[in-house]
Amino acid sequence: MLVPHDNGRIPCRGDIQAAHVQNDDRVPYDERGGTSIKAGDNWTYPQCDAHHKQSHRGHAAFDELYGIDRVEIAADLWKISPHRFKWERKMEQT
Repeated sequence: MLVPHDNGRIPCRGDIQAAHVQNDDRVPYDERGGTSIKAGDNWTYPQCDAHHKQSHRGHAAFDELYGIDRVEIAADLWKISPHRFKWERKMEQT
C-alpha cells in the first residue's frame, strides 16, 4: 500500500493504463458509460495503476488534489489520436 504524502498525493507506481473519464457532466450523457459499462475510448487518459485506483475513490477530489482536468486531458488527446481519424473516416462511410 502506498502511503500518501502530507498533502494526500502519492507517487506514480505500476503500469500505465488507460483510465476512462467517468461521472462528469461535461461528457455527453450517451458517452459516459455507466455501471459496468466504460466510457468510449475518446474519453481516456493515461494513469499509472496507483493513481487509477486512487482516482476511483473520488474523481473530482482527485482532479483537485493533483491540479488536473481529466476531461480536458482526454479531449486534447482525442484531438491528436490516430484512432480519431480512423473513427471519423468510418463515420463518413456510414
